[in-house]
Amino acid sequence: GCFSDGGDTFVLDMGEPVKIVDMAQKIIELSGYTVKNDANPDGDISIDFVGLRPGEKMFEELIFSENEKIQTPHDKIFRVREKTITKEKAEILLGTIKKGIKTRDQKLILQMIEENVEGFQRNSNGTSE
Repeated sequence: GCFSDGGDTFVLDMGEPVKIVDMAQKIIELSGYTVKNDANPDGDISIDFVGLRPGEKMFEELIFSENEKIQTPHDKIFRVREKTITKEKAEILLGTIKKGIKTRDQKLILQMIEENVEGFQRNSNGTSE
């Protein structure tokens, strides 16, 4: 909290990515057990791959670029200033989107989103992603 000027988002330097299977193997071995697999069928604990469940992601995506990070006094903590709009502009945008909803004007809604949401793109069939 002492690094904040208000309105900041903090990002931690988490180091290099680690495969979950490698971490699971290390935890098993550090706990005094062995991994049960094809190479070691008499092992203690097997690791099962069950796939992604609804809502789970393979990777975490950050919504800022590396050059937007601001160093704090701690070498592993960075600040990111998020882009903001004024209350007046937000009210205008929301009013336009509400109008589009009432009149079922999908083009107007998508246009407002495209113009005001950084990184928003329609997919190949013209709908949002």
